[in-house]
Amino acid sequence: MKPYILSLLAALALLAAAPAHAIERNVSGQKLTVFAIDSATNLPKTGDHANITAYVSIDDGTVTALTDTTASEVSSTNAPGYYVFDLTQAETNGKKLLFSGKSSTSGVVVLGSPPTVYTHPPNVSLLAIDSNGRGQVQSGTSAGQIDLTSGAVKLQATQPGTTFATLTVTGAFSINGTGHVAQTGDTFARIGANGASLTDLPWNSAWNTEVQDAAKEALDSSGEGTWEELALKIDHIPATIDGYNLQQCLALILANAAGDIEDSDTTPTILSVDGTHARLTATVDGDGNRTVTRSVTAPE
Repeated sequence: MKPYILSLLAALALLAAAPAHAIERNVSGQKLTVFAIDSATNLPKTGDHANITAYVSIDDGTVTALTDTTASEVSSTNAPGYYVFDLTQAETNGKKLLFSGKSSTSGVVVLGSPPTVYTHPPNVSLLAIDSNGRGQVQSGTSAGQIDLTSGAVKLQATQPGTTFATLTVTGAFSINGTGHVAQTGDTFARIGANGASLTDLPWNSAWNTEVQDAAKEALDSSGEGTWEELALKIDHIPATIDGYNLQQCLALILANAAGDIEDSDTTPTILSVDGTHARLTATVDGDGNRTVTRSVTAPE
């Protein structure tokens, strides 16, 4: 069998025995290892780093030379034949990577170690699985992380894009780090104890039906008549009597029944119950009988 064939078989046997090379997809700072063998001696080729070029085919695409054109020999003594290239982020951006190589030195065979790699998603190495097969959360105290110490879930200063379906809080709850500090862009002050700062709330027309239904239910269950009966009675009350509305008529009746009288001989004045307004002024005869009503002052 020709020496070249023997060298190739030996190299393939070595690579087949090598463990799969873990490369994260679309991540920079990773390396490719290639193996070089001298077909004339069937031994690993050392000192050939300046002559080796490595290539990659991403997802069975075009075979392209790596950006790194200068290989680094791992160790001519302890790892003979192994060379390392730096990979750019773009050179790892694929699900399947095929690595190959060649040397300008005659009779040197170069193979990727291993030649074909199926990449892992970025940060997959950070995942952890416990003894029960459950995924574990990697906790931390930096921004954007969750602190799980002492059996409590503590959210750090920044949790971008995080949505919680249910949030249970035990003890004090603070927003933006220190109690009731308004968030950036808020125009609302703290509500206050028992809603003390809830003032000037606009009426929502959607509440009309709810209020009417509640009032109707309360009246219907009071035993004083139904909502429809009350509405019928109200419909029969005239809007005005002699030019006075219902409120004004009641004020005059109350004054005449219980208001004080300022006696002025034949022109007494009847005051409102609280004594602040003159409601009726009349002329009476010697026996106190009203002969003329001079003025009637009803509240507006």
